[in-house]
Amino acid sequence: MAQPEKIQIIGIGDDGLEGLTRAARQLVEQADLVIGAQQALDRVPR
Repeated sequence: MAQPEKIQIIGIGDDGLEGLTRAARQLVEQADLVIGAQQALDRVPR
């Protein structure tokens, strides 16, 4: 049986990815889609 898709909600502060836990940072880096305010998205490398 296939695994259901999951949605992860992660808050990114002014310190960007550096302020996230290792697990949260990996989720953001491996995400197929990241949605958020432009100011938060600017802190996520592409």
